[in-house]
Parts: sequence; structure tokens; C-alpha cells
Amino acid sequence: MREINGGLRPIAEPASNLVATSPADCRCQHAYDIDAESNIPATKVKNRKYGTIKQLLEGSAYSESFARGTFVHCMLPVHAYHRYHLPVAGVIKESFRINGKVFMQVGIENHELQASESASSGYEFSQTRGVVTVDAAESDCGNIGVVAVIPVGMAHVSSVVLTSVAGKHMSKGEEFGYFQFGGSGIIILFQEGVSREIDTSQEFRLVGTPVARCRLRSA
Repeated sequence: MREINGGLRPIAEPASNLVATSPADCRCQHAYDIDAESNIPATKVKNRKYGTIKQLLEGSAYSESFARGTFVHCMLPVHAYHRYHLPVAGVIKESFRINGKVFMQVGIENHELQASESASSGYEFSQTRGVVTVDAAESDCGNIGVVAVIPVGMAHVSSVVLTSVAGKHMSKGEEFGYFQFGGSGIIILFQEGVSREIDTSQEFRLVGTPVARCRLRSA
């Protein structure tokens, strides 16, 4: 997977976690509030049923840490730069892959590959994905709590590669993995009370551009 030259993706406010940046070259699809039971109230989008945050973060020690938080979902078009970068600075607490479903028969709509509608347990919740949790409390850039970033290899892709290592401090904008092929998705989870403004415009955005304005987490 191709890399880009340094400086082509400048990071907005690199020393501050109060501005979370886009982890990929992508378009924002949805931003939802997570309820007290870690569900997303909007349970169906385009006939695809969503699961719970606990299902999404299967095996994570932080699977119940995002109740009343915020779910942000972005999509990468097939032609986009397919490496992903941290939206905030902090210590990597977890970095692991969850193997999911792969659908070998995929339709084409508007020149884009389309996932199967038969993923009844939820599209993003049943595909191969990575889970990376970042503790911003262990960063000098501002404590906005734990942030989860979930790269999702969509139904026809299933090619999530993680390069981040648990226990390592990583900077905002630092690369933590890549997709090997095709259009994919990426999800950011914020804890309760952290995200005060999400940029939900569906304009194509680059790695390092602002995606959320955050507030410091109460001690």
C-alpha cells in the first residue's frame, strides 16, 4: 500500500487533543449519540441494522466505556489513500484485529462496490475490523479520555492491517495501519461528554483535517 510524502497531510493543531482529526482520507457518513446501554438509537440505516458498541469492540476491555458517548462513522472511497492515522495523541492501550464475514458476491452501484444486505447483525459490526484504543490521559496534549478507532474492512475487502503496539505512546496524526485493497470504513468513538462538535459535512476530507472539537474530560 502506497505511502505519501511527509507534509502532504498536515495535522491540525498537532499538540492539542481538543481538535480530533480525520484518521483517513474519507467522507463522514454518520454521527450518533450512544445511549446508556451502549446502543445507537438510530438502529437502522439504509436497511442495515446496527449492533451495539459492545459487539463492535468485541473482546475489548473498553467495550462498556463509551456509554452516552459519540459514534462517528466515515467511509473511504476505493481510490483514496488507504493508510490510517491517529486522531488524537496518547498511549495505545489495545491494538487487535477481529476477523469477520467476507461476501464474495458483491454488486456495483454508481461505480462503487456494494456490501451484502444480509449482514443482519449490522454491517460495520460483522466485518473484519481492527480495534485501537488510545488513552489521552497519558498525553501532554490534553485529557479527553479514551478514544477508540476502528478501521473496518468492508464485506469485499477484509484486509485490515494494524501497526500500532499496545503500551506505546503515539502522536496525533501518526500512522497506525492500513487497508490493503478497496473502499473501507473507519469509526471513531468518544466517551461521554467529550465531543462538543462533530463536523458531519460529507465533503471529502484528508487525514489530519479537523473532524471533532472536544472538551477536556473531568477528573
